[in-house]
Amino acid sequence: MKRLLCLLALCATCQVLLGQNATPLVNQEVQQTVESGYIPGLVAAVITPDSVYYGAAGSTRVTGGQPIQLNSKFHLGSNTKAITAFMAMQLAQAQKIGLDQRFSSLYPELPMGQDYVEVDLAALLRHQAGVPAFTAGGEFEAMGSLPGSNTHERRLAFAKHVFNMAPVAPGTYSNAGYALAALMLAKAANTTYEALLDQTMQSLALDYALGFPNKQDSTNYPWGHIDEGNGLEALGPDHDYKLEDFVAPAGDVSMNIKDYARFVQLNLQGLCGQDNVLPAAAFKQMHFGTQDYAFGWGNTVLGGMQVSYHDGSAGTYYCHTILLPAKRIAVVVMGNAATEPAINNMYALRETLLSHYMK
Repeated sequence: MKRLLCLLALCATCQVLLGQNATPLVNQEVQQTVESGYIPGLVAAVITPDSVYYGAAGSTRVTGGQPIQLNSKFHLGSNTKAITAFMAMQLAQAQKIGLDQRFSSLYPELPMGQDYVEVDLAALLRHQAGVPAFTAGGEFEAMGSLPGSNTHERRLAFAKHVFNMAPVAPGTYSNAGYALAALMLAKAANTTYEALLDQTMQSLALDYALGFPNKQDSTNYPWGHIDEGNGLEALGPDHDYKLEDFVAPAGDVSMNIKDYARFVQLNLQGLCGQDNVLPAAAFKQMHFGTQDYAFGWGNTVLGGMQVSYHDGSAGTYYCHTILLPAKRIAVVVMGNAATEPAINNMYALRETLLSHYMK
């Protein structure tokens, strides 16, 4: 939040320069950020309702990698939540589910503690359901393995486990909540979350993968990196680190910068009053319907300007997204390292890009 507020203070009096295709400038700034260290590979996009300006630089891994391309997929981490929330809003607009639909009404056979009986879809998407966080590995280890022959069955087993845990304070950021919401979307669409995700992305003509990109799609895509004190280490496709498949709706989609920027642009257009695949009002509800965190997006206000944002990381990649609809601009930065110095450099790049495009 400190970084975000610093940016907002910088931009509160800015105006957007529209229609200026400055992709070489974005490339230059991305290249300089990579050369400053800490991030092997990096992509960025400056987005307006009408245009997108891209940059890409660096390597898919710290040694022996391939050059980063605009079609190189990066892991979105928790920015996946915005995609899940988008799918929920589409189903709500089609009147296949209500945001006030209770989980218990769709899965009456699933046992749950009394504290969860009235939990609805909106509460899950807004982190207001009192569902335990499941944001740390220890929570999954304590749970042990789940029964089920496929992801959907394991997600149901996970829901059963979660609903028999003691609730936490409403407002607790929860990956589990998005796994539960995914079950509701699956029931409403009469399919699995994974099939619904694929239908959604195909309808938007967006390329994506589930899981780390070098595991699921191509070893030529960026490898995630960790630093355990001896410098960055690339995690290869055979490394055993991965996210549990049943929490994928909370944070396990990978996309390239061009397709993810297009998704962000749809959101920015809606926030600027343009109907597209959803009515503009639906986008405003997703981003700003409730204070601090709405549906897949955090938000804040500074100097009378509403801003939505989200960061995502499973510890080896990093994705930062921010939308400033009053200024008709958004910025995305994605890298294949998530150390503190890497994140600091990515935020600095974002501020530099905004300083170029907002005068």
